[in-house]
Amino acid sequence: MWRYKPADWDEMRHFFASYPWQQVCFSSKDPSSCAEAISDVVRQAMEYYITYSDVPIGFSARPWFNADCAEAEKRKLSAQPAGSRAF
Repeated sequence: MWRYKPADWDEMRHFFASYPWQQVCFSSKDPSSCAEAISDVVRQAMEYYITYSDVPIGFSARPWFNADCAEAEKRKLSAQPAGSRAF
């Protein structure tokens, strides 16, 4: 997850302005290879200057929900009458 608001945009612009693009853009006669190299540089700049965190895909929307929480939820549900449970 990228957090754009606290990004260091000035330093990122400086990074791009001072990067040796000649070596990257013309490293191969294959346009796809050059495009991949440029994408790698852009990704590198993003990782340097934009705060991010890895969020596992398909993982619980509640990362704080651990075994203790699951147990408490199970006890809560078992204490409620069956007809009053809202899912």
